[in-house]
Amino acid sequence: MSVTSEKPTVMQQPSATAPMTFTNDAPPAANAGPAGQPRDWSTGVCGCLDGDFGGFCLSCWCPCIVYSQYKSRLDHLKATGRAMPPEQVESFGTPGVLWLALNCCAGFAWILDFMARDEIRKRYNIRGDGMTDCLTSCCCLPCAQRQHHRELLVEEQHQWGANTNGMQQHAPTLDQHYPATQEPAQQQQYTTQAPPPTN
Repeated sequence: MSVTSEKPTVMQQPSATAPMTFTNDAPPAANAGPAGQPRDWSTGVCGCLDGDFGGFCLSCWCPCIVYSQYKSRLDHLKATGRAMPPEQVESFGTPGVLWLALNCCAGFAWILDFMARDEIRKRYNIRGDGMTDCLTSCCCLPCAQRQHHRELLVEEQHQWGANTNGMQQHAPTLDQHYPATQEPAQQQQYTTQAPPPTN
């Protein structure tokens, strides 16, 4: 009877690997104020009364839609540094559903606009504080929502190469702010002709 000796199995610990690093290649906001020098909002909180009355009405009647539109644009800008293509802006996406659910269940969905206002202020280095943001979002929600929309529009139009001197005029609806939706649809006219007779 022979006894065979087995060599013990040696387990080696895996060597440490370099930690993963995530880099955000998104460029900084073009209209952000200089570091340490906060700036004012590009338009006043009542700027909706100066050419943006249609948007103001939409925000009064359907604030969940306005929130959904500008929040999805803000999130896209923060993630990629690029303006969201106009055709990708949903009229009523996930942010709008959340806004509507919170408003129906608790009645204070304006807190989402308050948090978004803080995000926008930090992105563009706009002066202000949490108390002002809270009061503006709670007491003047339609005006605050449209101000958020216009502030994002400044960066978007800058990226699209739009003339920033024309920023004082604001169209009534969100779709009219996007160049791609301003072009009238070209209707092609087709004429049918009878085929030539064959012999």
